[in-house]
Amino acid sequence: MPFVKIMQKLLSKIGIYLYRKPIKFYYELEDEIKNNLVKQSTGVLHIGAHFGQESSYYFQNGLKVIWVEALPDIFEKLQSKIYRFEGQIAYCALLGNENLTETDFFISNNKGSASSVYRISEKSNFKNVYMEKEVRLPMVRLDNLLASVDLKVFTHWILDVQGAELLVLQGAGDLISYCKSITIEVSSRETYLGGVKYVELKEYLSALSFFPLWEPMEDEHTDISFIRLY
Repeated sequence: MPFVKIMQKLLSKIGIYLYRKPIKFYYELEDEIKNNLVKQSTGVLHIGAHFGQESSYYFQNGLKVIWVEALPDIFEKLQSKIYRFEGQIAYCALLGNENLTETDFFISNNKGSASSVYRISEKSNFKNVYMEKEVRLPMVRLDNLLASVDLKVFTHWILDVQGAELLVLQGAGDLISYCKSITIEVSSRETYLGGVKYVELKEYLSALSFFPLWEPMEDEHTDISFIRLY
């Protein structure tokens, strides 16, 4: 089957229909796809929660949500935001591919939104963003953190962990089988020293039958959505 036909078939499953005539501006289409993946899921696992900016949107769409945030002070603010939304729960944990007593975690100066287990690369193109301090945090695998949680409802995953996306996926173990779609932050340039590149993420997810709905441009740090092919 031609690639275009495959894309049309995949996108039609999430309510996106492509025609020969021009449709929407590229980034508007990306946003529509990401929103439809959320809306058509039965629940969201959001890793890299930060302040839970999307919490009201999830609630408006009647979704159950599991949030995971690494930094304790940000986690407290996250909890104070989501407590009024039924069906949303948060965990304070630094996720990775090992269960460790402690690991280095670097906190960024932009309210922690670029914080990571990796330092920011000089090639990142992040303007006026830097790591202002370093802390030691325990690392835990997702399949350990949520071992007692039934994840069948949480069919859409969001990963925004600043270069550590592959570590989190590796630490998910068999839990990834519950995921039908995923929106994940990727880099096609060196954004974090030692952080995963898009080609590595794509290869890993492809082996798990996930297909990217678009590709990042050269030298880009952005979000890409994948859906599972059965």
